[in-house]
Amino acid sequence: MNCCILTSNSPETDIFVMINASKFDRSQSAILRPATPDDVPALFQLIQALAEYEKLSHEVIGNPEKLKQHLFVSPSYIEAIVAEIEGKAVGFALFFYNYSTFLTQPGIYLEDLFVLPEYRRQ
Repeated sequence: MNCCILTSNSPETDIFVMINASKFDRSQSAILRPATPDDVPALFQLIQALAEYEKLSHEVIGNPEKLKQHLFVSPSYIEAIVAEIEGKAVGFALFFYNYSTFLTQPGIYLEDLFVLPEYRRQ
Protein backbone atom coordinates (compact mmCIF):
# COMPACT_ATOMS: atom_id res chain seq x y z
CA MET A 1 0.00 0.00 0.00
CA ASN A 2 1.08 3.51 -0.72
CA CYS A 3 -0.19 6.27 1.56
CA CYS A 4 -0.14 9.96 1.63
CA ILE A 5 -1.43 12.77 3.81
CA LEU A 6 -3.47 15.48 2.17
CA THR A 7 -3.55 18.79 3.95
CA SER A 8 -7.05 20.19 3.93
CA ASN A 9 -8.21 23.79 3.76
CA SER A 10 -8.36 23.79 7.56
CA PRO A 11 -4.83 23.89 8.98
CA GLU A 12 -5.80 21.78 11.99
CA THR A 13 -7.12 18.91 9.88
CA ASP A 14 -5.30 16.46 7.63
CA ILE A 15 -6.86 13.74 5.52
CA PHE A 16 -5.16 10.38 5.41
CA VAL A 17 -5.62 8.54 2.13
CA MET A 18 -4.45 5.03 1.31
CA ILE A 19 -4.17 3.96 -2.30
CA ASN A 20 -3.38 0.48 -3.54
CA ALA A 21 -1.06 1.51 -6.36
CA SER A 22 -1.05 -1.98 -7.89
CA LYS A 23 -4.62 -1.39 -9.13
CA PHE A 24 -3.61 1.60 -11.23
CA ASP A 25 -1.87 1.68 -14.57
CA ARG A 26 1.19 3.69 -13.53
CA SER A 27 1.03 5.69 -16.76
CA GLN A 28 -2.37 6.93 -15.59
CA SER A 29 -1.92 7.10 -11.82
CA ALA A 30 -4.58 9.09 -10.07
CA ILE A 31 -3.50 12.04 -7.96
CA LEU A 32 -5.71 12.97 -5.01
CA ARG A 33 -5.33 16.52 -3.74
CA PRO A 34 -7.28 19.26 -1.97
CA ALA A 35 -9.31 21.39 -4.34
CA THR A 36 -8.08 24.89 -5.17
CA PRO A 37 -10.06 27.90 -6.41
CA ASP A 38 -8.85 27.08 -9.95
CA ASP A 39 -10.65 23.72 -9.72
CA VAL A 40 -14.12 25.20 -9.27
CA PRO A 41 -15.18 25.06 -12.95
CA ALA A 42 -14.09 21.40 -13.21
CA LEU A 43 -15.72 20.57 -9.86
CA PHE A 44 -18.99 22.07 -10.99
CA GLN A 45 -18.81 20.09 -14.23
CA LEU A 46 -18.25 16.93 -12.17
CA ILE A 47 -21.26 17.82 -10.00
CA GLN A 48 -23.32 18.16 -13.19
CA ALA A 49 -21.95 14.80 -14.41
CA LEU A 50 -22.96 13.20 -11.09
CA ALA A 51 -26.46 14.64 -11.43
CA GLU A 52 -26.70 13.36 -15.01
CA TYR A 53 -25.50 9.92 -13.91
CA GLU A 54 -28.18 9.86 -11.20
CA LYS A 55 -30.79 11.21 -13.65
CA LEU A 56 -31.18 14.32 -11.48
CA SER A 57 -29.83 17.03 -13.80
CA HIS A 58 -33.04 19.01 -13.37
CA GLU A 59 -32.22 19.43 -9.66
CA VAL A 60 -28.88 21.21 -10.16
CA ILE A 61 -29.79 24.85 -9.58
CA GLY A 62 -26.51 26.03 -8.00
CA ASN A 63 -23.65 27.69 -9.82
CA PRO A 64 -19.83 27.75 -9.78
CA GLU A 65 -19.73 31.13 -8.02
CA LYS A 66 -21.66 29.86 -4.99
CA LEU A 67 -19.57 26.69 -4.94
CA LYS A 68 -16.37 28.74 -4.90
CA GLN A 69 -17.69 30.96 -2.13
CA HIS A 70 -18.72 28.00 0.02
CA LEU A 71 -15.39 26.23 -0.54
CA PHE A 72 -12.94 29.10 -0.14
CA VAL A 73 -14.46 32.13 1.60
CA SER A 74 -14.15 32.20 5.37
CA PRO A 75 -15.90 30.51 6.94
CA SER A 76 -15.83 27.66 4.44
CA TYR A 77 -18.82 25.37 4.68
CA ILE A 78 -17.44 22.48 2.65
CA GLU A 79 -14.16 20.99 1.50
CA ALA A 80 -13.33 18.97 -1.59
CA ILE A 81 -10.72 16.55 -2.82
CA VAL A 82 -10.01 16.30 -6.54
CA ALA A 83 -8.92 13.11 -8.32
CA GLU A 84 -7.00 13.86 -11.46
CA ILE A 85 -5.32 11.81 -14.16
CA GLU A 86 -2.83 13.45 -16.50
CA GLY A 87 -3.96 16.88 -15.32
CA LYS A 88 -7.68 16.24 -15.89
CA ALA A 89 -10.14 16.28 -12.98
CA VAL A 90 -11.91 12.91 -13.20
CA GLY A 91 -13.50 12.69 -9.77
CA PHE A 92 -14.14 14.42 -6.48
CA ALA A 93 -15.17 13.98 -2.89
CA LEU A 94 -17.10 16.78 -1.19
CA PHE A 95 -17.46 16.76 2.59
CA PHE A 96 -18.08 18.87 5.66
CA TYR A 97 -17.51 18.52 9.37
CA ASN A 98 -20.28 17.79 11.83
CA TYR A 99 -20.60 17.12 15.53
CA SER A 100 -22.50 14.49 17.49
CA THR A 101 -23.91 15.92 20.70
CA PHE A 102 -24.83 12.45 21.96
CA LEU A 103 -21.31 11.12 21.40
CA THR A 104 -19.60 14.47 22.02
CA GLN A 105 -17.44 13.65 19.02
CA PRO A 106 -16.56 15.55 15.85
CA GLY A 107 -17.25 13.79 12.60
CA ILE A 108 -17.13 14.14 8.88
CA TYR A 109 -20.05 13.87 6.46
CA LEU A 110 -19.25 12.74 2.94
CA GLU A 111 -21.82 14.51 0.77
CA ASP A 112 -20.65 13.26 -2.64
CA LEU A 113 -18.06 10.86 -4.00
CA PHE A 114 -17.98 10.60 -7.78
CA VAL A 115 -15.61 9.39 -10.50
CA LEU A 116 -16.42 9.73 -14.18
CA PRO A 117 -17.59 6.29 -15.37
CA GLU A 118 -14.82 5.93 -17.96
CA TYR A 119 -12.15 6.32 -15.23
CA ARG A 120 -13.54 3.77 -12.79
CA ARG A 121 -11.79 0.45 -12.06
CA GLN A 122 -8.50 1.55 -13.57
